[in-house]
Formats: sequence, structure tokens, C-alpha cells
Amino acid sequence: LLTFLDDLNLSDQSDCNSLRFPVQYVVRPKTDEFHDFRGYTGKLYGGDLTVGEEITVFPSMLKSRIKEIYFYHDRIKKAKAGNSVLITLTDDINLCRGNMIVKSNDLPLVSKNITASVAWMDTDSLFNGSKLIIQHGVNKVFAKVERIHYKINTDYSGIEEQISEVKINDIARVTFKLNASIFYDSFKSQRDNGSFIIINNKTNNTSGVGFIE
Repeated sequence: LLTFLDDLNLSDQSDCNSLRFPVQYVVRPKTDEFHDFRGYTGKLYGGDLTVGEEITVFPSMLKSRIKEIYFYHDRIKKAKAGNSVLITLTDDINLCRGNMIVKSNDLPLVSKNITASVAWMDTDSLFNGSKLIIQHGVNKVFAKVERIHYKINTDYSGIEEQISEVKINDIARVTFKLNASIFYDSFKSQRDNGSFIIINNKTNNTSGVGFIE
């Protein structure tokens, strides 16, 4: 095991994935000097972003181009995956926290139904019909368990079908129905945008994590 860990490549594998820029905060100074300034801050996931590139905003699907990129106090031409930056657009688009900026030639999936591998960490079990909250990035949506497909045995002995509940420390394949669409990727193709946490809407505890298929 130690030899295997020593030989692991520690490079960030997300660098070669689809670019995703979830908006964390909208900067509007509203001063005499910057009375028309509108910037969007967040962290770049999965790829680089360059001034002049065409982007699409979710969920509005409006298009624009990158006008400026600020990294701390510096104005740069290109931001790399993992950078926390502020960007401006050539068009006056109404964005808010939770919106996502992506490259126009590489769009995420959009749906109110998702299937995921779920690692359950709550003493309260998960059942068909259970209602809960899914937090995907900075967005929270209400969700209902549509179907528990099967449990994955952690001893690699296969799967267990026709189960009625997911208990603490279980791993299961589950389909959820959401009250609002999310814009996501599969975990295999974009791990940052392909995962979520599950919140118990009664206790507000983090009950589990999900990896979208």
C-alpha cells in the first residue's frame, strides 16, 4: 500500500476537464469611479479561461464573452483551473450567486432528475419517498427519493437488490426527483460539478454525499 501511495501522480486531474465557474458573489461597488462596474467572483474548476472566450450563463442560457479577468489586484489574460478570480463580461447580463459560467462549446447537463451513487452517513435511514435537501455547489434544492436501485457491498461481493432502506455506512445507487433543475456533469467527467451533499431537512445534519452517474 505504501509503495502504491508513493507512486501516485499528485497532479490535479481536474485541469483537463470541462470548465465550470459557479458564481459566488456579484461585485457592484456603486461608486463614482466604478458606477457601472459589475464583476463576478468565484473559483475556476476543470479548465482555463481566457479573455475574449465565448461563454454561456446557466440557467438563463445567455451568451457573452470574457472582457476582463482579475487575479487579486492584477489584471490577467488567462486564469488557470483552481484560481479564485473576478471576471467581467462584454454584455450586461443579470447574474446572481449560484449561476454558472461555462464555455459555450462545452455545456453541462440540466435536469430535475438525477441518479447517483450515495454514501450514507446518518443514523436516520434513507427510504423510497424520503424528502431531503441536496446542495450542489452553492445551490440548494428540495429532493425526493424516487427509487433505491440497489446497495453496493463494500466487501466487493457485488450488489444487493430489492432493498427498502439505506442505512448508515451503506453505499447505494439512488434516483432523486428535484424541485428545480440543476446544471451538472457526471462525476467521472467533472468531479467538482458531479458531486453533492445531502442534508436532512429536519435536523439540518449532513446525511450523505452523492456522486452523479
